[in-house]
Amino acid sequence: MLTLLVWLSTLSTIDDSANWPAWRGAQRDGIAHEVTVPEEWPKALSRIWTIDVAGGLSSPIARDGRVYLLTRSGEREIVSCRAWKDGGALWSSEYASPFVPNPHMDPPGQFPVTRGHGPFATPALAESSLLTLGSARVITAWSLDGEKRWQKSFYAQPAADLKALVCLPCGRPCDEKVFTEPGACPECDMALAPKGLDTTGRYYGASSSPLVTGDHVIFHVGTAEVGQLVALDVESGDVAWSLEEPPGYTSPIIATLGGTPQIVVLSRDAAIGVDASSGKELWRYPLGNRAKVMTPVVVGDRIIVSGYQRPTEAIEILASDEGWTAEPAWKSDLTLYMSSPVRIDGVLYGFSSKRQGQLFALDIESGETLWTSDGRLGENATLVGLGSCLSALTTEGRLIIYRAIPTAFEILADYNVSETPTWTTPVFWKNEILIKEAGALTLWRVK
Repeated sequence: MLTLLVWLSTLSTIDDSANWPAWRGAQRDGIAHEVTVPEEWPKALSRIWTIDVAGGLSSPIARDGRVYLLTRSGEREIVSCRAWKDGGALWSSEYASPFVPNPHMDPPGQFPVTRGHGPFATPALAESSLLTLGSARVITAWSLDGEKRWQKSFYAQPAADLKALVCLPCGRPCDEKVFTEPGACPECDMALAPKGLDTTGRYYGASSSPLVTGDHVIFHVGTAEVGQLVALDVESGDVAWSLEEPPGYTSPIIATLGGTPQIVVLSRDAAIGVDASSGKELWRYPLGNRAKVMTPVVVGDRIIVSGYQRPTEAIEILASDEGWTAEPAWKSDLTLYMSSPVRIDGVLYGFSSKRQGQLFALDIESGETLWTSDGRLGENATLVGLGSCLSALTTEGRLIIYRAIPTAFEILADYNVSETPTWTTPVFWKNEILIKEAGALTLWRVK
């Protein structure tokens, strides 16, 4: 027997909260707002349909019986719309988007060379528009019927001349030299890159998912040296405000802290809060220049953040007559890298890259570790809160359903939903689960 569980966030102000219109859902908090949870999970899921789709790590979004995708085929990015009920094609548009991932990896061969050329950012739905950000920093607004309304390019990657190669700047004379043969620099042994490729920040491709708030859409674009947190008018694409700030790989959220609505984002080297109406920086908390991919979580006047090989920490944001302050509240040695945590009641549930991948639960007030799972779950997992339980979709194609309890890690179901890598966030709707894997999109049903 199935029991309908309607899980409404206390922060929810969006009428269509039962849909999944943006990165991590309507509130960008990883909570499925309306989902059918069975009293007992079945031994297997039922496959409703599977269709072939192009590549990329951008997650699907859904609203009003439609599914929207941003994918890549060759040197073109594809924006498409499918019917939820059967996966049927409703429309598809595409545009040229050449992207050459930076070969200057440490160690060589790491992400994204082994993950393709993107796209990485998940689209966002406004009332009558779809907003996308491609790998090469191409921002586009589409009508819900697939018509291109406007398109902009910020800090566009110059066309790479494959006949001329350069070395990552390292302070040696080879910085000024141009080479004609691929391989290693004869002076510093660094792998050569095509001339014109952005090597200043070891460019991985734009991955900050757009945030729709009111009449504006927020993008964070740029390189490791220069960038902008920018608010664009959804209808016209005109710049409403911008703040000079090099981006990280994380996505912005909107929160009310100290009584003030603000955009919170992890930049190249800090967590920052920006007035949502003016773009004025309110506060800043240094985080070093390690990669930041996870999306912040808001708890009252605190935000919870982490980064590559950094602790997970809560930051207290306070406003006074003297201005804003951002101070540490607690730290945990359980680190969050690419996976974003989920808050349910007083517990923070997450996936740590430690022990080759493990799930964990922290007390949200103190940061105390409540439990950890065994390791070796995979390189990454995307989490979704389902009220009384959570799902974790690992990169190895496992969909783990486990109880949302502070006392122990208790698995309710464990499904194999893909034979290829699954880096995206699933969409839960009633008793159905939409999952994008490498090259395919599948709708599953819980019976």
